[in-house]
Amino acid sequence: MLPLGRLGLGDSARMARACVGAAGLPDAVQSLVAQRAEGLPFLVEEVLASLIGGRSLIERDGRWEAGDLSSRLPRLPPGRARAFRRCRAGAAGVLG
Repeated sequence: MLPLGRLGLGDSARMARACVGAAGLPDAVQSLVAQRAEGLPFLVEEVLASLIGGRSLIERDGRWEAGDLSSRLPRLPPGRARAFRRCRAGAAGVLG
């Protein structure tokens, strides 16, 4: 079995920067994404997509600007979070 651990906060922030391809991703956004994703790479992408879709994260002249992050915090409903974790665990078992 191949143990798949969670990403650390630094790795999650690094992944967020890589996803948007920008060195200009505000520190507050990197921290928010890392905390909300709870170390799950799929959720790093989902949190970013939610921020961009909700216009809380806007690209201007090759740099990203954060709007009101507090009003658009992406949340994964508890049922979906549990289902995602079960699915992830099942996939890890198949790979193992």
